[in-house]
Amino acid sequence: MGVSAKVGSFNIDTTKTVGQTQTITGVGFTPKLVMFWWAGGTNTSDVQTDAGFSHGFGAATGSTERWMVAVDAIDASSNGVDSYAHGGMSSGSQCIAIRTGNKTTGFAVDGIMDFDSFNSDGFVLMIDDQFASSYRIHYLAIGGTDITSVKAGRVDTSFSTPYDLNLKDVTDIGFTPDAMIVSRVQSSQSSSIWGRMEMSFLVSPDNVQHVGAWLGNGYGWGAATFCQSGYLQNEISLAQVGTTNTYELLSPARIQKKISNGIKISCSGAMKSLYPYWYFGYVAIKGGTFAVGNLTTRTDGNDIAITTGFQPKAIMFCSVNSALSTDEVVDSGWYKFSMGAGTSTSERAASCQASQQALGSACCFGDYDSAVYGDVYSDAIQGLMDIKSIDASGFTCVMDDTDPAGKWVMYMAFGEGNVDGTPNGSDTFTRPDYSPWDGGKWTIG
Repeated sequence: MGVSAKVGSFNIDTTKTVGQTQTITGVGFTPKLVMFWWAGGTNTSDVQTDAGFSHGFGAATGSTERWMVAVDAIDASSNGVDSYAHGGMSSGSQCIAIRTGNKTTGFAVDGIMDFDSFNSDGFVLMIDDQFASSYRIHYLAIGGTDITSVKAGRVDTSFSTPYDLNLKDVTDIGFTPDAMIVSRVQSSQSSSIWGRMEMSFLVSPDNVQHVGAWLGNGYGWGAATFCQSGYLQNEISLAQVGTTNTYELLSPARIQKKISNGIKISCSGAMKSLYPYWYFGYVAIKGGTFAVGNLTTRTDGNDIAITTGFQPKAIMFCSVNSALSTDEVVDSGWYKFSMGAGTSTSERAASCQASQQALGSACCFGDYDSAVYGDVYSDAIQGLMDIKSIDASGFTCVMDDTDPAGKWVMYMAFGEGNVDGTPNGSDTFTRPDYSPWDGGKWTIG
């Protein structure tokens, strides 16, 4: 079959000890790629919870090709403290991790899963650190004969400080991707009291959608002294914002060129010496057809119709639950993030999180098997979006719970073949540059 896709959910088996495996079945085909996301809840059905969260994203294409990123926030009211604890972590040798903790003890790992193998009806995960709770995990599995190459990897770009505009070759992919998903949470550290979650979808260097949200240093600090902020754009593939109580776009980076065995990344001169290292995870895919774009959620029940030019087999959605940012302007005062996917009107899942700055009880999350986008804020549901139909040339979404204001959501659609008979993406392009880049136009070919 050309492209096969399946969205599903499962709860971690807490009886499994280190070295034991948990098998996920019901996928219906042998996947070549699986991506995971979670909110930190133990629910088995739709839930909105007034509590801290531990959310993340992971991917695997094999037992040696996997990575994960995660961000944590502790709700002050649940720990009897006046300040938050926040953190981020990443790994190139696991695909799922949960952290918990409080202001007194700090964060601790509450369980880690590695990837073991694919099989004819799903995949097998291995316990690296036993889980104390049965956390809910969502996944999107992709397979089929049209998918000719996949790679999940984690890269250290190691930009020099403070100003390094040199291109960085990411050459361990082994093929020229038709589409990529890129994510990171942090600088070089595997665990930090800073939490940053970023996600980019791209099908060519000039067709990029990006979202990012940041939690500042709140561990052991007063609730009003840390920064929380978000940024979402359709020009930048990775970005980072700044130090405590400042909101500036410090270090935008772009995927500049697809090369025969990978990609190139560059960093602007605005990189600060505080952040010299960039560890990020990527998923690279060759084969199939892809569309990347964005939509705006609605304040009414009208349809949201999207044209992709082909019938999607799967659609991923990601947002920081805000309007599109002004170029190089960071929105401050909140941390919000939504991740979801759907493969049919009955196969979809989403998780969403929020933390509001300078409030004593500000963390909440939502976890849904009946939505592809969620917006929770101030301990209440703000908006929910579901797939109404997957059509011959696109898809249609509808608000199950209307947003109080339209929110920008990026998407990536996966389809079969090449609809126009030409390679996906583009290796050559010309476009205007944007400050703080060094001026004019540039052509990559």
